[in-house]
Amino acid sequence: MAEPVTWAVLGTVALTQGIAFLYNQAGELIKIRRERKKAAAKEPLLTPAVSDPVLAGQLQPLPVDEKVVDERSEELITLQEGLVSYTNGNREVDPASAELVAKVEALRGLLELAYQQRITFRGEEREPSGSQVDVVATAKRVEGHLVAARIDHVGAGGRVNVDLDVDEVTAGGRVIGFEGKSIGGGPPQRPAPGPR
Repeated sequence: MAEPVTWAVLGTVALTQGIAFLYNQAGELIKIRRERKKAAAKEPLLTPAVSDPVLAGQLQPLPVDEKVVDERSEELITLQEGLVSYTNGNREVDPASAELVAKVEALRGLLELAYQQRITFRGEEREPSGSQVDVVATAKRVEGHLVAARIDHVGAGGRVNVDLDVDEVTAGGRVIGFEGKSIGGGPPQRPAPGPR
């Protein structure tokens, strides 16, 4: 979750625009899910390709993780409802409010899980919207240890795509496509230090 100081630096206008964007995205996702259930639609649900001035980057039209939407639909609705008074102007947007920032970050995190890509607003210091990790590696011969992607945390909705093309792995050689701790969600938890 972003620290309140991050939003405080970006300012009230940025947070107001971010809230409106997330609120609208959640509303669309809820509506589409309801309509698809009624119609018993079979084709995959895609993230709308969104290029919005509030975003750094652009959301890509990739398949939505419908399992996330189905299993966490009540949470999605509750988070969206928690921001309605900020979108209609009944409450004042305060970037220093830890409670408000927590609501915004929770909704963003859930949408990122469903969309399987980042949602980043202009001015934030994080990977741009729509980002994922793509690794392409080609090797004729591997005699030692080849790791295409070693990742210690990407964040909520993070994805890694690894494409390896190896002609030969010698005896004692080892090829690993992905090795790491955490892709989506929060950073990996470190075990508490034991007694010395």
